[in-house]
Amino acid sequence: MRDGFKNPLYTVEIRVFKDHHLRYIESNDGTLFSGHRRTKILAQDLPEWYIYGRYYKCWGYMSTKGITDLLYVPNKFVNHFLKDDWLYISYGGKITETVPPEDGSYYDRYTGYDETVWGPEIIDILQGARLYSDYDISGIIRQIKEKKDWLIHEYPDEFGPERWSFDVDRRFAAALENGHLPKFYALTLNDYFSPSFVSGTKRYYGTMDEIKAFIDALDYEKHKSTVDTFREFTDGNAMAVHNVAYIERPLLESVTVITSAFLYLIDEEWEFKNIWGCIYKMRVKSAYSPMPDTLDRVYLR
Repeated sequence: MRDGFKNPLYTVEIRVFKDHHLRYIESNDGTLFSGHRRTKILAQDLPEWYIYGRYYKCWGYMSTKGITDLLYVPNKFVNHFLKDDWLYISYGGKITETVPPEDGSYYDRYTGYDETVWGPEIIDILQGARLYSDYDISGIIRQIKEKKDWLIHEYPDEFGPERWSFDVDRRFAAALENGHLPKFYALTLNDYFSPSFVSGTKRYYGTMDEIKAFIDALDYEKHKSTVDTFREFTDGNAMAVHNVAYIERPLLESVTVITSAFLYLIDEEWEFKNIWGCIYKMRVKSAYSPMPDTLDRVYLR
């Protein structure tokens, strides 16, 4: 149902009681959790239909593919929009209302659901269900409009036209932002730092937009092979190769970012010794760059 991913929800963190306090714990290598069980899955491994958000008070990713039924239950007891509303989700059946027990004891009002969502993530999950499960959400959109009208009528001081504006149709017409980080690639080129009598390669890392900007800046006559191979890659040939260090190598390879850091330099000076032992004095007025610390599960320095 979810193309190899068994669970509808993977979280970045878990909540645990430790030293008499409730704490949020993340894995040290970026892997996600399923319940309280740590998996080998990274956020970048997840398909696009897993939507990032806050679920059960933890940040994570919920699947919007394979949804078979949805039930939206607005809360009309408090002056909150979506915050205390509930969306029930089923991945394999129908959600039905249960019969209250005769003794008046506590019971779950609905059955047949697999997950629940509340808050602003309701809209994101609905958009995902429409896009990836071909689910008709028009009825729920009408319910959300009714909740909006109810708030305006019951709480004009907080939700009157001069104080609050929310266009339901415009929000659902907007493109779905799934919250995934951009994919990173390794670009393999000749290592021009190597001595003239040896050949070597060097990998440069970046998103597709960053690599495209780099390729566009190259002189086509001097780098014809690299530019043509990049165009071949973007045309759909993920195995496009070019000649680097006298060997045919893939131009681009997908890599996984596990952690990242931000490099910022200002008025820095240092000495650089090249391979021949010559020392150059280097300095930079200012420079900054988001830098991946870890790629392809190999730590970089």
